[in-house]
Formats: sequence, structure tokens, C-alpha cells
Amino acid sequence: MKHVKLLVFVLSLVACIATAGFAQDAALQVHTSLLTGGYFTCDVADPNTAVVHAEVTGSGNIDAIGVLGTSTPAPWYGIGGQLEGGWVGAWGKAVVAGEGDRFGLFGNGENGSLANYGVYGRGAGGNAAIGVYGMAFGGATNFAVYAQGDLAYTGSLIGPPSDLRFKLDVQPFEDALSKLMQLEVRSFEYRTGVDLAGLQLPSGRRVGFVAQELEEVMPALVADTYHPQTPELMGEKSLEAELPSYKSLKEIDLIPYLVRAIQQQQAEIDSLKAQIGPLQGRLADLETGVPEGDLVAATGP
Repeated sequence: MKHVKLLVFVLSLVACIATAGFAQDAALQVHTSLLTGGYFTCDVADPNTAVVHAEVTGSGNIDAIGVLGTSTPAPWYGIGGQLEGGWVGAWGKAVVAGEGDRFGLFGNGENGSLANYGVYGRGAGGNAAIGVYGMAFGGATNFAVYAQGDLAYTGSLIGPPSDLRFKLDVQPFEDALSKLMQLEVRSFEYRTGVDLAGLQLPSGRRVGFVAQELEEVMPALVADTYHPQTPELMGEKSLEAELPSYKSLKEIDLIPYLVRAIQQQQAEIDSLKAQIGPLQGRLADLETGVPEGDLVAATGP
């Protein structure tokens, strides 16, 4: 029976090939007017099962493509590839050891008159729905997400974890107000230039801190980081490409300092109020004409 199925497939394939000439540099071309040009199945249940296996066996410094899918029937229509899995719909990985960068998944969207999305993630249902999940570890610098441009969201920004179960050596913090009094608030504009074009820094007059100045007072709020290079920025692949490094601020970590400083100021205000209260009473008595001697005797020196 298997031989009969194979014979039918081969005859169908020959019939499809006969309807069109071979494409340039194509060992096999299939053309059909049916809904599906080829249909493959495999009934072997094994972790290594691959119904279709494509592999570039040549070698050289070139980005050869293992599988290429194209569907452009009209602008705004066409899906180059669709994958469906019971666990993972699409698994991309780049793990070959060696020099250079690796991209597990690279998305690019451009030239549309409306919005253009490099990567679109959607999660729905279950105990937790996550549109995009990023994880980074083991590097000199680790970014689960790096945004080149503005970061916008419509929900709430949640994190970092603050559960008491995750913390050790919890102590009161008293040195907030004095730290804040040492900070310099600056008005500035970001530089523009070819060397900074890839950063997409915000434009216009801004108010904030200078990392080098803040680091002298609160070093824990300053991070040394770098701007990851992308293929568009690097052009030809080169190990000599320098990763632009810069200092950035953990501005959210400044909030506890502000809260504690307000509390300290309020305590000072309450203390002053407690001292001013009796003085106001003495002043009121003076204004009502009570003899000063009687006032001193009543209230004390």
C-alpha cells in the first residue's frame, strides 16, 4: 500500500512539474492550480521527527536560507509562512558556537502606509496571558527587553518584585533627605550627530540629572550599559565594531528616596509646630493685654 501511495505521489509530482518550466537555479519546481502544491505527512512519533527537512550543506561567509517562503498576492495581503504546534508554533534558534552575534528570531516590518510591526505577540486565556516574554542571562550585560526609541504602554508598569519573601536584611533607611539635597537638577538637550543616530534619543528641552553627577551621590542608581548593534547599524559583519557604551539611570529606584525625604521633612515640620504652639499662645496673651510678669509666671521663662 505504501508503494502505491508513493507511486501516486510521484505521478502527481511529475504532472505538476510538466505544467511549468524549471525556475532558475532550482533542482525541483512544482506548479499546480490546486490549493496545495505539496502535502507531506509522517506517522513516526519521535522527538526527532521532521516531516520536511531543509538544510544548507554548503559552506562560506554567506547568509544562506534554509527555508524561504514568499506570499505577496497584493499589498496588505499575504502570509509568508504559517506554523502551528501543540506547544510551540515556531521555534527559532541560533546556537552555533563561534564569533559574532546570534539572533534567535529577527523580524522586520516596513513600507506600510499604516503601522509597521517588527514583531507582534499575542497571548490569551489561561492563568496568565503574556504577549511577549523576554529572558536574558549569562552575559556581561543582560537586557530581557531593549527598546531603541520611546517605550509606550497602556496598562501598568509592574516590578521589580518587592515581596518580603524575596528580601534579606531589611533595615530602616534614614539618609534620604541629605542625599537628595546633594543632587543637581539640570536642564539640557540631547546631542544629535552621526555617532548617536542609532540611539534615537528624544528631542526638545528636558529636565533631569547627569549620570556622572548623580553617581557621585547615589552610585546604585547609575548603570553602565551599551547600545546593542543591529545588522542595519553594522552593515558588513565585523568583529571590530565598537559597542557604544553609556551611563543610564534607574530613575524608578529614586522613588523610595523621595518618599523617605518627605517623611523626614514632615517630621521636622511637626517638631517645629510643637515648638511654635506654646509661643503662639504666649503671643496671643500679650496681644490681649496680660501683664508680662503674670504671663512669665503662668507660662514660665
